[in-house]
Amino acid sequence: MIGLKYKLAHKRVERNNWSSTDNAQRKRLIEILQDLIEQVKLEMVSSSKIT
Repeated sequence: MIGLKYKLAHKRVERNNWSSTDNAQRKRLIEILQDLIEQVKLEMVSSSKIT
């Protein structure tokens, strides 16, 4: 099985809060997904040129 895992924030045992706010995590997730979309589009273009 192959996959990707992205870390948006971390939480230490001795603290009750996350390392970034909910809004910051959402913004980071949007950036990650937009980058992934661009990568898939580039792969589609390069694979269509091969065939």
